[in-house]
Amino acid sequence: MVRNELIERSDDPVDKRSYVLFLTLAGKELLSTLRPRVEEVERVLTAKLTPVEVRELRRMLLALLPFDECAFSKHETVSMPKQ
Repeated sequence: MVRNELIERSDDPVDKRSYVLFLTLAGKELLSTLRPRVEEVERVLTAKLTPVEVRELRRMLLALLPFDECAFSKHETVSMPKQ
């Protein structure tokens, strides 16, 4: 994603063991293009689930991510541990 100029990565000024990731303009444009497609796929995949089951599935899937998935949409940056 860095090579494709969708995100920029820099050292986290607060925690030197982490990077801060920033969505670039190209990344934001791609995200806005892909989001409706992802939402449609999600609707198809969860069509047989109740709203409670959908929320639980989302909660469990988000728990697998190494960062807060909502960070990009709320703050446009996210901090990730260096590997």
